[in-house]
Amino acid sequence: MTNSSGIITIMKPRNTVVHQDALGFRVWVGSTKQSIGPHQHSDLELNFLYSGTAFYIHSGRRVALKPGQIAMFWGAMPHQLIKSDSQTKMGWITLPLDWLWRCDCPADMFTNLLSGNMIHDPLPESQDGDNFQRWNQMLHQPDSRWKRIVTLEVEARIRRLAMALEQHTLPRPTRHKQSTQVVDADPVEKMAHYLSRNFRSTLTVEDVAKHVHLHPNYAMRLFKRHLDMTMIAYLTQQRIAEARRLLITTDEPILDIVFGSGFKSTSQFYQMFEKLVGESPRAYRNRVMQADR
Repeated sequence: MTNSSGIITIMKPRNTVVHQDALGFRVWVGSTKQSIGPHQHSDLELNFLYSGTAFYIHSGRRVALKPGQIAMFWGAMPHQLIKSDSQTKMGWITLPLDWLWRCDCPADMFTNLLSGNMIHDPLPESQDGDNFQRWNQMLHQPDSRWKRIVTLEVEARIRRLAMALEQHTLPRPTRHKQSTQVVDADPVEKMAHYLSRNFRSTLTVEDVAKHVHLHPNYAMRLFKRHLDMTMIAYLTQQRIAEARRLLITTDEPILDIVFGSGFKSTSQFYQMFEKLVGESPRAYRNRVMQADR
């Protein structure tokens, strides 16, 4: 989601309770009974946790956010805020994907983000929380020059984050990494993780249910109740995210990408891609690659 300038916006997720303080900064206040349904968008997303706890399911893995630390990920990967508490306050920023090129991000950072990893800033800055508030306040000013200032400041912050990552070892880019957090996860998280690891394969509900030792009918109901979407819809989101990654990072023919991302039918691929992304695969590739030039 971007503002009228097409550059940047502070975003609040749907189905959340929002508190607007004197500065006009929107922060989310939630409880463990509230969650945001799994969703996708085209942009990069920066999360900042002010206080409390927050857990995501991101690309089928449970990830904990740390207070005072920026977390960054690519929104094309299915993600959902699954747990928070009464003390949770968060800020969100979304940025067009081409900011990765604009900010001269290192190749490892780019690869990790597009491979479905969530990156945490290894060198948090004490003023980050205040900056999120200032940026949101500036974006609500009628004078467009404030938006330009926000653009420059956010770009400088991402450049510093990228430099900090160069000084630290990034995780190996992989979309199949096992996580100790998943071992002790509940059946729904295990099912989401299984789907995310095996989306290229032909999967049935029975396969997923067997993985968590549940009856297929019960597994389907449980997944739908907790993630607000069917297993098929979640699997499709994962395959579309992989197709988008291949379209951006390779020059493979679209037909190869269809099958490389797990689809068995070109017609289904084109139908679902346009439904979820809003444009054809060729138009998407051309638009993103033009932004890179």
